[in-house]
Amino acid sequence: MYDFIIVGGGIVGLSVGLSLTKQYPSKKVLILEKEQELASHQTGHNSGVIHSGIYYKPGSLKARLAKQGNRSMVDFCQKEGIDYDVCGKVIVATN
Repeated sequence: MYDFIIVGGGIVGLSVGLSLTKQYPSKKVLILEKEQELASHQTGHNSGVIHSGIYYKPGSLKARLAKQGNRSMVDFCQKEGIDYDVCGKVIVATN
């Protein structure tokens, strides 16, 4: 018997499962995935780019969340020993 059942083993399903196990460590969580491997669909096709938020209106919620997500992802990679590359980007004004 499970306390929580999550349908889908992509990034959202796995994140929810992780959050539930942290919030309720004594509860049992089951993740159901129809494919042979986790993250086989959209999650597995992610470009791997850590977005900067440069294309969003300055100060907008999207820009603030993109910048926060960028910092969080770099911090996570550093903490977990995951290789990443902050390579930068050149933006050219055309008009």
